[in-house]
Amino acid sequence: MPGFYINLPVGGLVGVLIFFIRIPDKRIKSQVKTTLPAILHSLDLPGIGLFAPTAIMFLLALEWGGNKYNWGSATIIGLFCGSAGMLVVFLVWEWKRGDTAMIPLSMLKRRIVWMSCVTLFFVSANMLITSYYMAIYFQSIRGKSPMLSGVYILPSILSQMFCSVGSGILGLFLTKPVDS
Repeated sequence: MPGFYINLPVGGLVGVLIFFIRIPDKRIKSQVKTTLPAILHSLDLPGIGLFAPTAIMFLLALEWGGNKYNWGSATIIGLFCGSAGMLVVFLVWEWKRGDTAMIPLSMLKRRIVWMSCVTLFFVSANMLITSYYMAIYFQSIRGKSPMLSGVYILPSILSQMFCSVGSGILGLFLTKPVDS
């Protein structure tokens, strides 16, 4: 509950700042009037409809496996198989759709795209695991209360927050717009 009282003022301040900051639109405005069917076609709703059940079945299998059901149970195996089957159908749909798909497969041919995804995966995994287990370390090894554990973690969280905001600001100044 004390975390709520820490996050509430910070979240309120960020909400107020976002409300008053004007973010410029860097896209080139086209003179073409778009219609509702054209907008719906560009959203790739069937792709979203195929990807959502794939992710849900996979996450349910991971969540329920070993907790609610045994890993070898028909429910868990069925969820994994259903997720794999839906993933194949989703990839075929994305391939058929081409560059207008939700996740264009031609984008994955670029090394910078998939290498940045791999790098971000490892960096994010490191940060999430550290922030998760640091609280357990302070409570179980050091014998601190949950509230004091949160206080001890606060410097790590604040430094991550300030560095991510700072890197975003630096990114605005160090990058030049891409001509399309």
